[in-house]
Amino acid sequence: MNIAQTRWIDPPLTIALIAAYVAGLATAFIVTYALLNPGMLQLPSQIELPKIELPQIELPQIDLPQWPPFHLATETPAPDVTPTPTQVPPSPTVTYTATSTATFTATPTQKPTNTPAPTQTPKPTETRPPLPPSAQITNISGHPMISLLDCEARASVDWANFFGTPIDEREFLDNMPRSDNPEKGYVGNWWDPAGNIPPYSYGIHAAPIADELRSYGLEAYAGKYMQLEDILSEIAAGRPVIVWVVGPVQPAQIGVEYTAASDGETTWVAPYQHTVILIGYDENTVTIQDGANHYTRTRSDFEISWGVLKNMAVTARDVSGK
Repeated sequence: MNIAQTRWIDPPLTIALIAAYVAGLATAFIVTYALLNPGMLQLPSQIELPKIELPQIELPQIDLPQWPPFHLATETPAPDVTPTPTQVPPSPTVTYTATSTATFTATPTQKPTNTPAPTQTPKPTETRPPLPPSAQITNISGHPMISLLDCEARASVDWANFFGTPIDEREFLDNMPRSDNPEKGYVGNWWDPAGNIPPYSYGIHAAPIADELRSYGLEAYAGKYMQLEDILSEIAAGRPVIVWVVGPVQPAQIGVEYTAASDGETTWVAPYQHTVILIGYDENTVTIQDGANHYTRTRSDFEISWGVLKNMAVTARDVSGK
C-alpha cells in the first residue's frame, strides 16, 4: 500500500513571517501617506518649557579696606652730566714708623753729589772694548734663602761657590761685622722681617761683603756709581756680579739718606733693599739669579732698581782699573 508523504510546517516560523509581512505593508502605507501629506511631518517651531523659579539668596556685604590710590610714575629723563676730568692724586709720601727711639733723616728729594770714589773713576783715555750683543752664565747654582734678611749672605755664598770656594751660609752670616752703618757692618738681625731701614734690621752693603769674601781667599771688589757697561763686561767675560737692588729688581725709586748715630757717616738706604746676582744680558733684558729663583728684567727696570743704592756691586775684578 502506498502512503503519500505529508510536508510539516513550523507554526512559529509561519507566524513570524506573516507578522513581518504585515509590518512591511504598514510601513509602506505610512511612508506613502506621509509623502502625499507633508504637513503631517511638520513639528511646532517653538516648544515652551515650564519655567522654574529659583529662590533668591542674599549674600552678606563685606567691607573691604580702602587702599590709597596708585599713581604710575612718569619717567623723567636724566639731565645731561658733563663728566669732570679725574684728578690724579699726588704720589704718596713714604713714611716709616718704628717703635725704637733711634731716628733717621729721610730726604728723598735731596740728590747727593755723584762723585765717584777715586778708585772707581775710569781713566779718561781708556777705550772700552765693544760688548757682545748678549752673554749668559749658565754654570751657576742658586739656593733658597734661610730667612727674609739673609739675601747678601745667600748671594755671596752662591757667588763664591761659582769660583770654587764653598762657604756655609750660616757661618758667613755669623762672621759678618755688626754696625748701625750698613757701609761697615750688618744692621739688625737677619731673622727679622724685611722692609725696614736702619737703624732697624736692614742688612749690609757691598764694602763689608767684599771684605768678608776676601777673608776666604776670593778676589772681591766693592764699588759704587758704576756704569752698566762695567758689570755687563764682567758677564761677557764669564764672571757673575753681585748687585744691590730694591725688591726682586723692581723699578722703585724709594732711596733715602741716612746718618748713622755711631759715626755720623751718611749713606743712602732703601726699604726692601735686596741683593742678587747678575748672570746674563741681551739687547733688552738682564738675567738675575735671586736665591733659588731665576728670572729676567728689562734693562730699564734693572737700571732704575740698581740706581737707588747708587749702582753698588761686588765684582771679581777691579773694574776701576780696566
